[in-house]
Amino acid sequence: MLDTNIKTMKKYSILLLFFTIISIIIIMPFIAGCRITSEVKKSGGVVPTFERPPVPTSISNLLGAGAETFGRLSYTWFNTYQKLTQVKVSYQPIGTDVINQLPAGTIHFAVLDEIIEQQIQQTDGSKEATLSIPVACNVITIAYNLPDLPAGILKFSADVIAQIYLKEITRWNDTAILDLNPGLNLPDANIILISHYEKSGANFIFSGYLSRVSSDWKTRMGGASNIGLPVDIQGVGDSGVANIISQTPYSIGYIELSHAKELNLSCADIANMSGHYVSPSPDAASLATEGLPPNTISLLSDSNSAEAYPLSGLIWIVTYQDQEDGGTGKSLADMLWWAIHDGQTSCVSLDYAPLSSDAVIKAEKIIKSMKLSGIP
Repeated sequence: MLDTNIKTMKKYSILLLFFTIISIIIIMPFIAGCRITSEVKKSGGVVPTFERPPVPTSISNLLGAGAETFGRLSYTWFNTYQKLTQVKVSYQPIGTDVINQLPAGTIHFAVLDEIIEQQIQQTDGSKEATLSIPVACNVITIAYNLPDLPAGILKFSADVIAQIYLKEITRWNDTAILDLNPGLNLPDANIILISHYEKSGANFIFSGYLSRVSSDWKTRMGGASNIGLPVDIQGVGDSGVANIISQTPYSIGYIELSHAKELNLSCADIANMSGHYVSPSPDAASLATEGLPPNTISLLSDSNSAEAYPLSGLIWIVTYQDQEDGGTGKSLADMLWWAIHDGQTSCVSLDYAPLSSDAVIKAEKIIKSMKLSGIP
């Protein structure tokens, strides 16, 4: 009897060991999958930690990264787009240097709010050719804090702005400012200059505008997204610069329209190429997108429209012309087509400028030039 029980126990022990081994084999992939997800979350959104996106079999999910400027618009757009199409588009606003991740395949598209070499170097027809699709326009204001001056009546030309930021004009009642603003009682106070601490699209738009119309600025400073200005205070990001201006009487700085409106800051009218002074607004900035070259890579300060606001810049989605995967490429093309049409209706409410009809036509042609292994 005892021998029978021992044999029975051994039998069940072997079976239990067998099922334990099978269970471990089955659940290990799920444990590994959880570990990968956890590591991605801990990465804080740094794209290089992501593995190459899987090749989709049907509806594609898309991953993009780039300019912080696009962050607010991307949130609205891609939430709406997912509800309409079930295609999930993830976007990480971590800076324009992320375009270097396109060749690695860690992202499907990059977003730029400045013109960089990689956009211009790639030639059409090569495997590495990239497309820059304009999707919206960023509006930069010259915001100021003059406690005793009514809001919205100050005017600046590019030359005067350049002289202020080169510290050649240092007081608010300087003759050069008074000549542009006759009748205004401007204070006899030092101008406190505020700028961006780090590389930014706002820097690129600001310096690009001044370089186009001020020879002195072009020679001494040039146009770049990272410029070393002789300023008094530097802020981190547009929100940081905006907060400093709001708290600092007699200060001036350049920030996105949304941040100026959020803190109810006064913004100057700016002279465009036609010599007209224009208030910052999405409609006026949209006019600056008319007459773009076929590849759309252009500074908007060049616009000859009399009513165009010049201190604005395009936001481009950049991707390869020749896509490696048909499912992903088609999903990306569909998303881009939606963005330059239905997506434009969200721009104004978020203080971006929508594309002009002329810019939309050029963007359509660029999207239609996308290929799969050389075939449209």
